[in-house]
Amino acid sequence: MLDIMRKHASSWIIKLMLGAIIISFAFFFGYNRLTKSAGKLGSNQAVAVVNGISIPTEDFTFFYDQNIERLKKAFAGEDLSDNIKSFAQNMTLQQLIRRALLNNLASELGIVIPDNQLAAAIKEQVKNLSGGEFDPVFYKQQYMPYFQNRYGINYEEMMREDIALENLEKILTLKSIGSIELQNPENTKWYFNIVVFNPKKLLSEKKIADESQGLDLAKSLLKEPLKNWDKISKSKGADFKSLGPIDLAQRQTILNGSGTLEDFENIFSLNQQTPVISEPIRHGDMIYVVGLVKKENENKESQPAENTQNVFLDNWLQKSLSEAEVINYLPDNNKS
Repeated sequence: MLDIMRKHASSWIIKLMLGAIIISFAFFFGYNRLTKSAGKLGSNQAVAVVNGISIPTEDFTFFYDQNIERLKKAFAGEDLSDNIKSFAQNMTLQQLIRRALLNNLASELGIVIPDNQLAAAIKEQVKNLSGGEFDPVFYKQQYMPYFQNRYGINYEEMMREDIALENLEKILTLKSIGSIELQNPENTKWYFNIVVFNPKKLLSEKKIADESQGLDLAKSLLKEPLKNWDKISKSKGADFKSLGPIDLAQRQTILNGSGTLEDFENIFSLNQQTPVISEPIRHGDMIYVVGLVKKENENKESQPAENTQNVFLDNWLQKSLSEAEVINYLPDNNKS
């Protein structure tokens, strides 16, 4: 089969087949082995610049190596032709251009990954390499230095970027969820009351006897009228904010850059009959209570769309890619 691909490497259908092996987005998640891999380009310069953002050679080399490994696994026992390696380079560059654009968007939207979330993700990824349990000695002496020594990559910063990108993708993913106007989301604006409880702060201020009581305070607020949340939250030592108008693309502002797709499905499905979430939402050290104040255009006739997962993200990426200023420093024979 690989012989056929060598002969017809420029065919669009062959590129589709290779593209199915190489994923569209470059994610660091899932790298769970320490092995020798394909060689570096041998340069410390950027391989490309996207809207003034440099793509380091180190990043390119790492993700190119991973793509080559995927292709080798798909065509076990066969050598990869120069054409296929060139295709892998082009695909890797496209992955990293997308990653740069998404990283910039995540930064603009204020998505910040706290240290405790980063630590949890690292432990989950690394524990499989050390007998099923996280070994801090293995991590500090072998795993983390490997990426710095082999690729010049800061492992923890790359992981932090990955988590931010994962959160961004969840935030921008559009699905058919209840009454949300997915056909014309820009025509619908939401207004929310949000109360944030910080159990550690409440404990230090002696508002509660132990941190578990923070959740009890949040649950008790759900039973109160929305119009009283501001006054009640102050008496309980919580932070109140009134948010709106916002649209679907701005939903990350509700939970301060965190939140799962399920969280947002519950929040944006609120209506006049059910204006308050059924249970507090907990992320990291914070507990959130959210209530719908009003939704403009909620009486406008709409039809929930089907199969719209990632529609917003795909459309945004296509538009951003078409408008991006990209300077490619890869050799001419590797350019798209």
